[in-house]
Amino acid sequence: MDDKNKSHMMITALAWVKRGYSKAVVDEAPIPNPEEQKQMIADMEGVEQLINEGEGEDKFDMENYDKEDNIPVFGEDYAELIGKADLEDDGEGDIEMDDEQYPYQVDEDEEDKEDIVIKNTDALIVTAAAEQEYSNLEVYIYEEDNSNLFVHHELMLNAYPLCLEWLPYKPGEKASLSAKGNYIAVGTFKPGIEIWSLDVVDAVAPIMTLGGETKAAANVPLDSMKRKKKMLYYKEGSHLDAVLCLAAHPTQVNFLASGSADRTIKIWDLGTQTCIRTIKNHKEKVQVLEWQPGNDKMLLSAGFDGKGVITNTKNPNEKIYLDFKNTEIESGCWHPTQTN
Repeated sequence: MDDKNKSHMMITALAWVKRGYSKAVVDEAPIPNPEEQKQMIADMEGVEQLINEGEGEDKFDMENYDKEDNIPVFGEDYAELIGKADLEDDGEGDIEMDDEQYPYQVDEDEEDKEDIVIKNTDALIVTAAAEQEYSNLEVYIYEEDNSNLFVHHELMLNAYPLCLEWLPYKPGEKASLSAKGNYIAVGTFKPGIEIWSLDVVDAVAPIMTLGGETKAAANVPLDSMKRKKKMLYYKEGSHLDAVLCLAAHPTQVNFLASGSADRTIKIWDLGTQTCIRTIKNHKEKVQVLEWQPGNDKMLLSAGFDGKGVITNTKNPNEKIYLDFKNTEIESGCWHPTQTN
């Protein structure tokens, strides 16, 4: 990637994957179900409608799209690259390809095959990468023996990512400490929390979404709505603004905490995909969530109001307030050994 493209990409979040949780060979994504196919078709029809209305003509240059002069010729690029023959003016010239420099079929050698397989000794890092036109998850492999770091596979996201939380168990009613999994929860500028499998490539949709918009909200400008009216167009219990932080419960594998720009904290049951508790501790965006080590009911939260709050999630009225002098708090953690 050249420097120009690098400047457009931003890594917005990062999460470690523990060794031994990932599949050695990731699965191919299944064929989208009928509902997903309908949504994909609807998205395509929406683009086509924009073009027909003239809004997309300048961008796509549809009037000249099928003209021969507008079609890129790979041969010209190749000739310029290797400094060989140029095409003749009539466009019928031939370029003699050098098979050593440009093989038509690339054979995977043993080294390439080894790169595909995820070994128990590999360390995995998941990053949320955002560019101007799209966002995605990048699953990196770090080979400790030779200090090699490379992207193993990617997953395209539906919105600009803001936070990540790795889940070592498969979300669902049968989740348990003994049933390992390899999943990632993603918070974005949208109010829904997406759960993706990291053991699948080319997935077109998350395995589940906690909260988020309803189908009735598809053509409604939600950003301009007042809070109470906006709630009508979101799933029950959903956040109403961007999700800024996530925290998986340390012992109860089906529970996930989330903090949002809507100033609320929510506790989710991943088995039923519902919000089981909403906690209102802050007057501004909630940016920090951390469960207390050794105490699975106490949750630290902090945010842009300069307040830190330790809450008993079993009894939300039981709280300890910490004042940080109105400083906008963007991150925080517990002491690793001193629980107080």
